[in-house]
Amino acid sequence: MSIEKLMGDHLSHANIANYKTRLRKQGVAIAGQLQSKYPRLKEIGVDVAVDTSLKPWILEVNTLPDPYIFRKLKDKRVFRKICRYCKLYGRL
Repeated sequence: MSIEKLMGDHLSHANIANYKTRLRKQGVAIAGQLQSKYPRLKEIGVDVAVDTSLKPWILEVNTLPDPYIFRKLKDKRVFRKICRYCKLYGRL
């Protein structure tokens, strides 16, 4: 499910864009921290839960995320993009 659909009842369109930016920055910060300790990591997946106050909570960070869950998205470009990354890193 897209974040727009998931958060549409809770945030305005503009706030969804800001929330996505916040989550993206958090993901980049996580990746940077892991990269400093494990420089050979090429991809990560971050599982996040959101509480009733819309605060994101990191549940786990996966160092070899499963790309196939993204097949369920309507926008197939996302899955194709992720698969290209996996192929570049020799995972598919």
